[in-house]
Amino acid sequence: MLFGRKWNQIAKYVPGRIQSQCRDRYLNSLDPSLKWGGWTEDEDLRLEAAITKYGYCWSKVAEYVPLRTDSQCRKWKVICPEQVPLLQEARKRQRSLLASNFVDRESERPALTLNDFIPLRMVASPSDVGAKISKGSGRDSRDTLSLNYLSFWVNSRFLGFWPIL
Repeated sequence: MLFGRKWNQIAKYVPGRIQSQCRDRYLNSLDPSLKWGGWTEDEDLRLEAAITKYGYCWSKVAEYVPLRTDSQCRKWKVICPEQVPLLQEARKRQRSLLASNFVDRESERPALTLNDFIPLRMVASPSDVGAKISKGSGRDSRDTLSLNYLSFWVNSRFLGFWPIL
């Protein structure tokens, strides 16, 4: 090469293009080390494994499949359309297994008993709940709202008891 990989110098001789465009064109299309023919069985297997591992992050997938660009890998749906439903089903199953690992842990939690709760009157006295706060008292109106909500929540959910933290 005349300038090597000095994209700034190359861009001076390519009208209407900047250095990053020249670099991208070379790396994605003109690089002689790229492979443009059909895909081998090994490349197909690597592509499937990389998509399973990295999802649709094509730059990472392309690193796993040598001599292929990210855009070549991105067009895998056109290259092997029969694999699309299988890989989508595998990814869906993988996501559901991951979610179920975190969501369904109720069996590992200890059961709550009445001894785990304290009476509501120890948290807030009835005079505090719903009390009107005058201006300048130093308390915010959000305090009244939170006490009203606390009272409602505790009374409706735990019949007057509050969990000990």
